[in-house]
Amino acid sequence: MNKEEWLKQRRLALGATDIAAILGLSPYKTAFEVYCDKKDMLEPWEGNAATDLGNMLEPTILDEAEKDLGKLERQKVCKHDAAPIAATLDGLQPEKQIVVE
Repeated sequence: MNKEEWLKQRRLALGATDIAAILGLSPYKTAFEVYCDKKDMLEPWEGNAATDLGNMLEPTILDEAEKDLGKLERQKVCKHDAAPIAATLDGLQPEKQIVVE
């Protein structure tokens, strides 16, 4: 899944960071910003030094995790069957049901 597809999937449900913002617990985003993001009304966030570093290191970290855990499904979106909530995982080892974040 490429980045655009992954972001599109994230807009279809509420994730953990969205819930924190909706409850007023996030210092990074408001409930209104969650709404605007889900409606694709905001300019795409380009990230910062911390997210850039995370994006750079994530593939290497997942490669190392695969050595111990076996093949991972990367950027896995797990949606609830009935509620509009989802988790976006960095990696999932499907046979062992191990989440890698």
